[in-house]
Amino acid sequence: MKIIQNSPERLVIAEDVTQALGITTICIALLFVAVGGSIAADQDSIVGFVMGAPFVLLGFGYAYGWIRRTRLVFDGSSRTFELHVRHLFGARRTIYPLTTSTRAEVQVTHLAEQGSDAHTPVLLLGDDTDSEVILLTGPHPDSAAKEIVSLVNGWLQR
Repeated sequence: MKIIQNSPERLVIAEDVTQALGITTICIALLFVAVGGSIAADQDSIVGFVMGAPFVLLGFGYAYGWIRRTRLVFDGSSRTFELHVRHLFGARRTIYPLTTSTRAEVQVTHLAEQGSDAHTPVLLLGDDTDSEVILLTGPHPDSAAKEIVSLVNGWLQR
């Protein structure tokens, strides 16, 4: 998480989700593709294809899921919140209105398999708690989630 701008009129927060993990996954997938291609060229093309093809799909799947840039833009003059998400294969921009009851909070989800909790900062858009936007989607420790919620709520109260 990186604070790009924090002024009374505008708050901009950017997040680059673990690009190193996505790039490493692509490299490992390409390694298996190379081994599969080598086996296909030397011995049996079916064995090489079976070994290489799933890793191509896994590599691109993980790259799509992990290489992502998120930008949160809170605009005081227009009273809007913009969520910009740029993936490997495209981008999405969504604009939400800010009301006097808009606030941020940390949602805690217990992960039974891992025996830990996931802390997710969300923006509640009004009195209706069903209208919420997940601010940052990557894995965050409790302190980082609380920090962003504190920052957003502090800016909203200005």
